[in-house]
Amino acid sequence: MEELKTGEVGELFRSGWLSSLRSLAIDKCNKLKSISGRGVWDQFTALESLSLRSLVELELEDEDDVINNKSTEEGCINNNNEGSDAEMPWRYLAPTLRSLVLDSLPKVVKLPRGIGCLSSLQSLHIWSCENLETMPEEMRHLTSLTKLHIRGCSTELINECREKNGANWSNIQHIPNIVSISHGLKGFRAGKEKRTFLCTEDRYFSLKPFVEGVSKVKYLRVLRLNHCYGLEELPSRIGELVHLRYLDLSDSMGLCVLPSSITKLFNLQTLDLCGCSYLKSFLTCPLFAPLKLTNAIF
Repeated sequence: MEELKTGEVGELFRSGWLSSLRSLAIDKCNKLKSISGRGVWDQFTALESLSLRSLVELELEDEDDVINNKSTEEGCINNNNEGSDAEMPWRYLAPTLRSLVLDSLPKVVKLPRGIGCLSSLQSLHIWSCENLETMPEEMRHLTSLTKLHIRGCSTELINECREKNGANWSNIQHIPNIVSISHGLKGFRAGKEKRTFLCTEDRYFSLKPFVEGVSKVKYLRVLRLNHCYGLEELPSRIGELVHLRYLDLSDSMGLCVLPSSITKLFNLQTLDLCGCSYLKSFLTCPLFAPLKLTNAIF
């Protein structure tokens, strides 16, 4: 087993096959207050992606006795059992974890210092953590981190992460790609000559402005609707975008069906459905045979 999504942790941590798990999403466990603890995270020896979503009681604050008063970085390098619970699960996940998503965690006020242990982390997404106040100094240890996306957090935090003289800037300035709040579909209606439209990581995707705007952007070449969790279907009018060459729907995990009108996109060259588990059989369906794709991504 390589991927598991669960709304109940229950027997999960007592199972013997966790060493092969690559992706874990813990979602809507309303009584979950902590993810610390020994004898749990040391089993996830292959975990590459961790998502913590809609956990209304979860706190990620540190204990006062982190690694017997040693620095977080020193404790992570000293990979033994002497660390405190405050490091968990970060210390155990350091060798393998590439992607971390923290989404809708209202009790998270600060990120744990133990996050600095994640030496292999490449992508960090922080969404709708409205009470998060700061980026810890330990973020400087994340030398492999190439993308930081902060969305739906306080305006103060967003501004401090944007401005070079902001309070948090020195802790994240080494990250090459820092993405601020996306403005969703508000810009979709703008301009008949629009060639590119990007709407990434929109948790509240709405089809209405999309449908209304299609007729106004008929010269669109690139349409990216990735990580749009509220997207369950595409409107039939997408077939009107006859100049479209690149369509990215990756990781829009709620997407269940594609309209038959998509076969009218005779200029479409690239279709990215990576992470859309319900659409795995899409290309084998005879109905969509007219599509002549040069690059199909699953």
